[in-house]
Amino acid sequence: MNDAIGVVHREGKQIDVCGEAAGRPGVVALLLGLGVDGFCLPAESIAKTKRLIRTLSIPEVQELASQALQLASASEVEALVEGALAHNLVDS
Repeated sequence: MNDAIGVVHREGKQIDVCGEAAGRPGVVALLLGLGVDGFCLPAESIAKTKRLIRTLSIPEVQELASQALQLASASEVEALVEGALAHNLVDS
C-alpha cells in the first residue's frame, strides 16, 4: 500500500479518486492496488467501471501497483499496465 494512503487509512478515513481518469481501466487497477477505496466518475463510465472492478483480483492489482512504484517514468508505468491488460489482468 502507498504510504500516503496508509496514513489516511490509519486515521480511519477513506480515499476516493474523482475525475475522468477514474474511468480508465489501467488507472482503476493501479489505484485499487495502491489502496484507493472508491471512485467518483462521470455517469457514462459508472457501469463499465463497476464491471471492471468486479473482475479484478486485489492481490494481482497490488502486485501491479508495487511493480509500477519501482519504475522511473510514466511511460514505463503505461507499458507495464498495457502489458497487464494484454495478459488479461483486467478486462478492458
